[in-house]
Amino acid sequence: MLNLVVGHKKNPLAANKLIELLSGVEMNGTLYIGYPILADVEETVFIDALLTTQECGVVVIDFNDRARGSLEYDRIRQRQDDLYRILEIKFKRYKNLVEGRHLPFEINVVTLVPDIGGEVHKDGLLLTGPDSLINVIRDFPSVNRDLLEKINAAVERVTTIKPLRKRSSVKKPDSRGARIKEIEKEIANLDK
Repeated sequence: MLNLVVGHKKNPLAANKLIELLSGVEMNGTLYIGYPILADVEETVFIDALLTTQECGVVVIDFNDRARGSLEYDRIRQRQDDLYRILEIKFKRYKNLVEGRHLPFEINVVTLVPDIGGEVHKDGLLLTGPDSLINVIRDFPSVNRDLLEKINAAVERVTTIKPLRKRSSVKKPDSRGARIKEIEKEIANLDK
């Protein structure tokens, strides 16, 4: 099941299209839309979309509105490099996510361009259109469930306020247990 955490939508059309595309795909993890990532003490960066699933690991999806003929590849490369660097720094702050000096998973960055049919690999860049996004992310390496939980805790910047056990026995959507489950989910995801 794919959980959805929505923050600040910089590009609502692209975000809604991405949600629509991924809602029909069977994946276990979380899609963060417009989620803030603390780059350093002074800078907070909002990532257009961050997908963390067992099936495809960590995928940053950056939205680009320009037509294919007017793409600025140097600017896209800089943006992809910055997003990669910010996430790598963030993840390396957590000892339980580091093996030696390296992360035990890949950070994949792809730019979603609305009018590209298929995918484009150009000098280390990965660009794709909506029609081929699912195939692109399915090629990324998977992560195990335990590692995914640690990745999500790092993204959400919380580890202690998440409930230790899932409230899977909740049957009625209007019960007290269901309300507590919803509150815990909001707290764990730092929702408003």
